[in-house]
This record gives sequence, structure tokens and C-alpha cells, in this order.
Amino acid sequence: MEVSQTEDPEGLSAGGTAADMHASASYRSKKSDTLTGFSALSIWRNDYLGFQNRHSVMLWILVSITTTVFVTARLPLLSEWGYWNLFPPGEAFAFLKLKGRLFTHVIVVVPWAFLGAFQFVPMIRKRNIDYHKIAGRIYLLVCIAISVSGVIMAPYGFGGDLAGQLATYSLFTAFVVCFTMGYISIKRKKIQQHREWMLRNYAVGSSVIIIRIFLPFFTFSLNKVWEFYNTISCEQILFEMGDWNEAMAAFPLCKEHDRVMVKMSSDSIVNVIAGLRLSYGPATFISLLICGAAVEAWIHFTYHSGRNTDDSAADETKFTARVTDG
Repeated sequence: MEVSQTEDPEGLSAGGTAADMHASASYRSKKSDTLTGFSALSIWRNDYLGFQNRHSVMLWILVSITTTVFVTARLPLLSEWGYWNLFPPGEAFAFLKLKGRLFTHVIVVVPWAFLGAFQFVPMIRKRNIDYHKIAGRIYLLVCIAISVSGVIMAPYGFGGDLAGQLATYSLFTAFVVCFTMGYISIKRKKIQQHREWMLRNYAVGSSVIIIRIFLPFFTFSLNKVWEFYNTISCEQILFEMGDWNEAMAAFPLCKEHDRVMVKMSSDSIVNVIAGLRLSYGPATFISLLICGAAVEAWIHFTYHSGRNTDDSAADETKFTARVTDG
């Protein structure tokens, strides 16, 4: 029975002639070009960047894009205009004497966000494990820089009161514990534990985005139910209002005291500052709880429920030696 070119497009039937072999080579060349042209589409449609399902890659896109966009949007703070116009109310005064430390913190969070986002892509880990190792070392150094600069700024951010400092120290303690445990795990060749701890680290760092959501919510809603007050220095009140007579008229106790009680409300910029300072502590703890619960749920349902969103057990065994080498 004669095999048609349609049924045997590569000309591999037993009786293939020289013309058949030439046609076969031409077909394979065209097929290779087609596969190359659609390789990116294939990765997305079939491999999902190495993730097992579309839901996983969509969640990765959501978290990574949100985090990288947020930290990149903070870069204008490095300019003189951004410093005076983009800070939350009251923060420009707080960091007036700490610009160098603030700028260090703003700069280092950018590589943290971008490196972290790509470190979690299974396809990159599998195809270029050397890049994953080098980027991981840089990521670790960046985490240390973020932690040090953040702790230094803790006594000044959002008034630096006890509740605010406790919230900031709690956030950075969780951040440090996660990347430290991630480092210890990889040195012990515990790949799965390493992956989980680094996921926690990225989630804790990303909680600052949730904090920015709760801050205005608490500031402009809680004062409608209860009355809250916070102490603000008269120096800052004058700085924010810009006019001595106006400041003394609004806060006459500043004539006799260095600090005065200010009600949490939206009546003036000073009242808003009082609200933000009172809201920072609760907003930080709630954000940590939300992000912590979310990442633990993700870890449980993807790694401890009989499913794995990326590497199989065989893949992990295959790459363990390469990841931990050196």
C-alpha cells in the first residue's frame, strides 16, 4: 500500500526516495520554525511558566505586578518634588533629618520586589538554576538592607509612638525570621521548606500595600464612631500649617507647651496626621494577619494537600544537588 505525502509528511516510509528525503528535511525545517515562533505562546498556554495550572500563574501575576508597581511608584520620593508632595501627611517632617536612610530604604525595595517576583517562577528555576542561586544571594543582601534601614526609621515613621514602633518592629521581625529560615533551609538542602519560607518573606514584605489601604480607611471612618486623640509637637504643627498666627489660633496651647493633643478627624491637615498616626499600628497588625493567613492557606492547599503547583517530587530530587551546590 502506497503511503501518501499527507499520511507520511516526513517521508519516512520504507520506500522513500531522494525526493522524499529532501521533502522530509524541508518539512522538519518549517516545523522547527513554527515551534520557535510559537514557543512563547506555548509556554503560556501549556506550561504556564512552569506552574501546574492557570490559577497559580494568575495569582503570581497579581501579587508580583502589584508589589513591583507599588515599590516602583515610590521612586519619585527620591526627588525633591516627590519628597514634599508624595509623602503621606506628616511624614515629610518626620524624615526631614533622615533623608539618607529613607532613600536607602526606598532604593533597596525595588530589587527586592523584582528579584522576588522572578525567583518564584518554576520555569526559570528549572532552566537556569545558576541564575536562581545568584539572584537568591542578591535577594538575601537586599533583605538585610531593607531590615536595617526599616528598623532605623521605625522611631520616626507615623509619629514614632509606642504602638507604631511595636507594629514596625513586629513587621520587620517577621520579615527577618522568614528570609533567615529560608536561608537555613536551603543550606540544609530542604528545598520545599526553603520555598515556603521565601513565600512567607515576600508575603510579609507585600503587606505594606495592605497597610496603605487600611490607613485612610481607619483615619476617615473610626472618628465617626469614637473620639481619638494623639499628641503632636507644636514644631510640626507650625511646619504643616505654615503660618504662626493660624497655628496659634487653632492650637492656643502651643503658646505654653511643646506638644498638644490633637483630635483624629478630617477637619485639617494636622487632624489627619493625628488620625494616620493612630491608625498605623492597627493597620500594620491587621495587614500582617491577612497576608500571613493568605500565604499559609496557599502553602497548605498547594504543597500539603496532595497537589503541587510547580515542581514534582522527581523534579525536586533532580535539582536539589544543583541548587545547594556552592
